[in-house]
Amino acid sequence: MLSQVYISSVGGSCRAYGLNKNDEAECAPPWRLSEIQMITIYKTNTFKDAARYVCDIVKRVDKTNLSVTHTVIVPDRASMEAERALLAAVKGSFNAQVRTFRRLAADILPHTEYLSKAAGVMALSGIIADNADKMKCFTKGTDTTGFVSDMYDVIGTMKYCRVSPERLLSDDLPRGVRAKAADIALLYKAYLQYTDGRFADSADKLEMLVSAIAESEFVKNGFFYLYDFDNFSAQELAIVEQLARHAKGVVVACCVGEGYSDRYLYLNDIFNGVMQICTTNGIKPLVVDGSRTFNNACAKQLGTHMFRYDNAAPVECGDFVELYRATTRVNEVYALACRVQKYVRDGGRFRDVYVVTSDVNKYSNAVSTVFDEFNIPYFCDKQYSLAEHPYARFVADFIAVCRNNCKLSSVLNFVKNYLYRRFAGGNPDAVYNFENFCLKYNASFNYERFPLGHDDPDFAVADEFRKAFWTFYNKFAFAQNATGAEYVAAVRNLIAESNLDRRNNTFADEQDARAEQDNVVDAEQQSQAKVTRQVAAKYMQVLAQAEAVLGDRPMKLDDFARTLAGAVAAVNVSVLPVTNDCVVFANMAKARKHDIKFLALLGANYGAMPIVKGEGKLLNDKNIADLCKAGVNVEPQMFVENKRERFSLFQLMLEPTDKLYVSYALTDGSDSLTPSPIVAELTSLFTQNGKSLAPADIADEEVYSPKQGLAKVVAAKRRKLDKQAVNMPAFDVLCKHFGAEIDKFVYGKDGMAVRVDRGTELYLKNSTTSVSQLTDFFKCPYRFFVQYGLNVKPRVVAELKTADLGNILHAVLENYVRNIDLAETDEQTAERASALYDEVLSDDFYRAIRRDEQMAGILRQLRRESVRMCKVVKGQLNNSDFVNFACELSFADGADVPAVKVAFDGGEFNLVGKIDRVDKHGDDYVVIDYKSGAGAAHYTEKDLYIGHKMQLLVYLKAVKTAYGFNPVGFYYFNIHDNFTDIDEAKVYVYNGRTVDSVEVAAALDNDLRETGKSRTLGLRLKKDGSFFATKSVINSAQIANQSEYAVRMIRGAGNLMKQGYAAVSPYKDECRYCDYKCICDYGEAINEGEREVSGDVTADTVSDALEE
Repeated sequence: MLSQVYISSVGGSCRAYGLNKNDEAECAPPWRLSEIQMITIYKTNTFKDAARYVCDIVKRVDKTNLSVTHTVIVPDRASMEAERALLAAVKGSFNAQVRTFRRLAADILPHTEYLSKAAGVMALSGIIADNADKMKCFTKGTDTTGFVSDMYDVIGTMKYCRVSPERLLSDDLPRGVRAKAADIALLYKAYLQYTDGRFADSADKLEMLVSAIAESEFVKNGFFYLYDFDNFSAQELAIVEQLARHAKGVVVACCVGEGYSDRYLYLNDIFNGVMQICTTNGIKPLVVDGSRTFNNACAKQLGTHMFRYDNAAPVECGDFVELYRATTRVNEVYALACRVQKYVRDGGRFRDVYVVTSDVNKYSNAVSTVFDEFNIPYFCDKQYSLAEHPYARFVADFIAVCRNNCKLSSVLNFVKNYLYRRFAGGNPDAVYNFENFCLKYNASFNYERFPLGHDDPDFAVADEFRKAFWTFYNKFAFAQNATGAEYVAAVRNLIAESNLDRRNNTFADEQDARAEQDNVVDAEQQSQAKVTRQVAAKYMQVLAQAEAVLGDRPMKLDDFARTLAGAVAAVNVSVLPVTNDCVVFANMAKARKHDIKFLALLGANYGAMPIVKGEGKLLNDKNIADLCKAGVNVEPQMFVENKRERFSLFQLMLEPTDKLYVSYALTDGSDSLTPSPIVAELTSLFTQNGKSLAPADIADEEVYSPKQGLAKVVAAKRRKLDKQAVNMPAFDVLCKHFGAEIDKFVYGKDGMAVRVDRGTELYLKNSTTSVSQLTDFFKCPYRFFVQYGLNVKPRVVAELKTADLGNILHAVLENYVRNIDLAETDEQTAERASALYDEVLSDDFYRAIRRDEQMAGILRQLRRESVRMCKVVKGQLNNSDFVNFACELSFADGADVPAVKVAFDGGEFNLVGKIDRVDKHGDDYVVIDYKSGAGAAHYTEKDLYIGHKMQLLVYLKAVKTAYGFNPVGFYYFNIHDNFTDIDEAKVYVYNGRTVDSVEVAAALDNDLRETGKSRTLGLRLKKDGSFFATKSVINSAQIANQSEYAVRMIRGAGNLMKQGYAAVSPYKDECRYCDYKCICDYGEAINEGEREVSGDVTADTVSDALEE
């Protein structure tokens, strides 16, 4: 059919116009109109058939006739696949080629300085700044990178639609859009004036191509074939018109829907547009009806009824169509990997599997993890943002350091960049010492020297790093005002003198090495290495255009940084697959492929597949509709764009020949997801084995590697613990095979069977420990493992936390009681307390906090509280027969008091610590521990029973062992740190237990003897002189039992530690304020294991427990 068109168009023999002699039989024209050009329109129902038609024509061209060219024109998204198809069809040719409209313009037009989007954004940024005061509608946020980029896109749309700035200033525009249109026209016109005669952007080149075609010998001697387009812009349609008028021949293969129900799906705008061209130019087109066939019965069912809403009868799909419902994206990818592995084992090839999703980036981490586990070769066809690469961040972050005068947050962003810290020399972890030191001592802005913290263990390393950074900064610091060209020169100098390109090449080598560790290829690392090797050249292109665009324009550093950031953000880096035989993951926006055997649609969720786009940011649908009503034809409106997205998805689903696999996830982190409407359509269109098609929710049960098998059985065991069904035939066999290895990953309700190897090495590096550490073990074994086994600690920052307030008051009270003078006046007490407060805050850590003006108010309140506290304690001691025996009494080997030794199976704890205060009267003594916070200062037998409050009882044992005194009480003294309650007697009290002796209690607080009531101890006397019923009074045997119970609990902890016990098994509410909750997954992946002791626990309960 095409040969007829060629002869009709130009006359002469078939061979003269590029066809093989063997095809001359098909060359007889149905009519002869030699005075006009002609165009062939191939109408079909699928992109696949349109591509086949064009390939069949090009396959018959005479490859020896180099005077005639054959150019296939496709959209950008389809160019690579079209080149592959062309190569397969013609097996190599010098007169056949694939082009996009942009590449065709590059072939035909003379060289002009191309203005990339990055450069266009930079130019537009300055134009907007110059015209900001003239805009009437867009008056806020015009200096943001987002606004500049959005305005660039709007101007581009106007160009593609061939709308001039003057047309946007028409008086007949509706009032609702007039102000917006005027602002756009203002910037659009200024942009055109700026680029006129200097630069040409993508839209400019297409417009120039429209004008150049008539004089192009390349066009006059060529045939052009267009397919895979879902629409033409106004510019592209104008190019097609010129090709139709001046080329030897044009074929447009397009999709057309002619049935009544096709109106829901097909737009037919290409066909209608080309027909209008023919009418306008007096061309009688040759319209060829396509075969309208399908791959198989399932494809026919889809092609005939999908998105038609016609209540079609379902057909049997067998294994061709499969739906899968996953709980998470990782589970979704895992199920896909199982099916891919099975497909290949049954004879398929990895390259035959084509995976399409709305956003590859959302799945790339899961794909990398799962497909590497399966050893499946894959390639994620995604673009990497230049702005996010360490190379670009190196420059951007250094400029931010200069802009913000070395503010700590900006400095840390820069020095933690891999391309800085990796090559800073010395300790590779020095940057973290530097970070911790600066945060701890509030170092910021000035790094000439560290004024504080010279005795800190991190000082030497941090200071060395500081010197290197400060030298680097002073060498390359940017001026706050300069011209655009001067700033570009400064960036180039930074790159050259810091050897950034060499650093980047080393980084790429390291990425390549990591990609092939342990003889396992990491596809994502390979892609990252390829990106790294491209970024330097890409960045230099941006700088070259920045120099040309910004030139001598005076700028502030902030303006240059924002302009450069917008330009860099507009640049993406792409890579090609390393191997041909791999599973390809592509975005829906780029999916145009016609040799698919196994098509997997990943992420078939509502709004994502088909993609549902929102309205434009600067021009919404109503604005566009208003412009169109006024004759300003602007595309596209979002409902049209969304219809095209639905049509593209529909066409894609018609492509596979072996399998159509559609999956979706129910959750995305904490967000719930719903399936796409296509899932419901597929279930209504197909049956499977005589039943309605339904989504599966169980991954393929075949196991291919030990790692994979372990992961599957662990997941199944966790489901069993959650009382969920487990449909896994190999479960019992795998459990037996892996044995105890499974228990390391499965968390039981009681935290049982969770062990780490080398418990002694992790927990018991030496026998010395403190009771407070062992208390943490009972609160949560996993937290203890991370904090003390792995030695992971929260960072110390120069800011006052609640614990810091208590520590300051603790230190003041301790020093005051040590040298207390009970005869001094309140004024003298206030003077001493204030002096002690200043002494405590003379520590470098607190000096760093005092440098922060925001802390001044809190520190003043804290001084007042210190004075008040000392006055209260002086009054309590004046009102007691007990006197202070010791403060900060150390117990450890070689200290004031020997360590408390507790033996356990195969080991022994040497418990060490400091007792805040020991008060004594005769041979009787009490121990007192200062605690801030009402919860920490509260004591109950239940707290002891579960191992949370053992300190006081160990303290009793330490003093009794050393001195032989008689213990009569143990207390927490609540250091008051909320500054609100003015009733000193109410807030500064003893919380603990007192022996059941009125005489002892009265000696502790004389008020009990005189008034029958002690606020300090919380005790009252009846008329007969005995205590009112209270848990605060226990007998001597119970005090001894509680001390012994604490020792038994500690012994049990030692036994568990030696076994490597590390269960994620927190006691109730311990996760509420835990520094490590972000890494243990409790409450998210792990929902069982929280412990709680219900019921009342008394002193008798503890005593009874010792007898068990």
